[in-house]
Amino acid sequence: MAARAEPAAPARGFDAPSYPIRRALIELELDANASPREIKLAYRRLAQRHHPDRFHGQSEWRITLASQRFQRIKNAYDLLMQHA
Repeated sequence: MAARAEPAAPARGFDAPSYPIRRALIELELDANASPREIKLAYRRLAQRHHPDRFHGQSEWRITLASQRFQRIKNAYDLLMQHA
């Protein structure tokens, strides 16, 4: 009697991600097989590090850069969670 092959477990993450998905993964410093939990953890870590309120009292230029970076992180998180 031949052994039956187990069905493969469904792949986690993104199979052949599109360009916007790849950019979002890079922005959140993740690889293509990131789970929704990993995406959320990366978002929280980066959002805390780059939130504009952390730069209170510094130059307007520094606050603007932090604000732009924070917005990119938020957009990347939103896109990845839509497709996770």
